Amino acid sequence: MAIQEIICALFKLGASCYSMPIDELLIEYLLVPSVILIIFLFMVVKSFLRGINLKIDAILTVVSYIVIVYTGIYGTIASFSFSFLVLFLLIGFGVFIITRIIPIEWIAGVGKIARRLGEKQYDIIILKDRKEVLEREKERINELIEDERAKGKNMDQTKIEAYRSMRDQLDKEIDLLDKQIKRAEKLIPK
Repeated sequence: MAIQEIICALFKLGASCYSMPIDELLIEYLLVPSVILIIFLFMVVKSFLRGINLKIDAILTVVSYIVIVYTGIYGTIASFSFSFLVLFLLIGFGVFIITRIIPIEWIAGVGKIARRLGEKQYDIIILKDRKEVLEREKERINELIEDERAKGKNMDQTKIEAYRSMRDQLDKEIDLLDKQIKRAEKLIPK
């Protein structure tokens, strides 16, 4: 019983741990959860150290495991991990099969394509916003032209010509934005 008490106290598995058979304790609450946790921690450490060529992945994984055990979080993880072992195995098997059928490079490529498509959609939104601002400016210039014409004999023809020139320039910019929007929308699959 001394080994069982040491394991229960060290891994902080709770009060029900002391009445559990030793084989169930070792397999369901120590071995299986530890292996699952170490694999998960190793994947997390690898993802954090991506691009860094230090070979300290294993030591960081072990240190993380020790910290989790020492803080008492392991007891919670252990109770859930054996219950969901079948789910972990199915997900792991699914990931294994998917990565054997579809190479990792393709999956990464799909992510890059999706990011680019998202950027294109954002660019279209920006172009449409800019077009809207230019159209409002064009309406304001049309109002200025009408106000100048309403003056009748006192209207300033040079102002009207300047306003028309600005309106024509805005029309050209709006046409250019329309073409850019259409071109960008063709790149995005429906």
